[in-house]
Amino acid sequence: MKRFIFVVFLLLPYPGFANELDRVVHAIEAEWASIYFSAEIRDKENAYTRLLNKTTEFAKQTHDSPELMFWQATIIASRAEHQNPIEALAAIHKAQDLLIKTINIKPDTLDGSALITLGSLYYQAPGWPIAFGDDKKAEQYLKKGLQINPQGIESNFYYGQYLLNKDQPEEAIEYFKTALNGPVRQEQEFADSSLKEKIKQIIIKTANIESKSQKKQIASL
Repeated sequence: MKRFIFVVFLLLPYPGFANELDRVVHAIEAEWASIYFSAEIRDKENAYTRLLNKTTEFAKQTHDSPELMFWQATIIASRAEHQNPIEALAAIHKAQDLLIKTINIKPDTLDGSALITLGSLYYQAPGWPIAFGDDKKAEQYLKKGLQINPQGIESNFYYGQYLLNKDQPEEAIEYFKTALNGPVRQEQEFADSSLKEKIKQIIIKTANIESKSQKKQIASL
């Protein structure tokens, strides 16, 4: 345990969190967000790989905490977007396994984030026989995540994306607007603010908003 604290102190000096695990989780999320939302990082696959290696090491030191297991899955799924089809297919199956394991240990991990992420995987992944895509399971997990965090930015965003994927744009926009009203976490201001900016652009595109006044109205949300 002393070695774990020492490693965290050296690599992740984020004061003010309740314990060492919180520091690690918040630092991992911050680094993930900097990779995911940054347009300046050209080699995102390797950036995700470096972060995954760190996360996996921390997970071993904490006996596979559900929070770190969730972040392993998230990083693997994010990296899959930058891999070839064969690697990506193996990656999303690995992410699915980790998320199911996380949920079995602690269903409300990180305010339902594991449920939400698994739900989003189910509607984005190809269906059988290629992969495990399943709209019914997607809706089931996304709604469970919403029940845990009904006003959350991510929970409403991903359910809105699911509805958009189901060709229900009007309903999707309502969830996107709820996401925009969700609280921004002080310790993850960049991640939450970046996601809100992404949501605003999706609303403008989905609603076919062209007038400057309407765009300004959305931007002010």
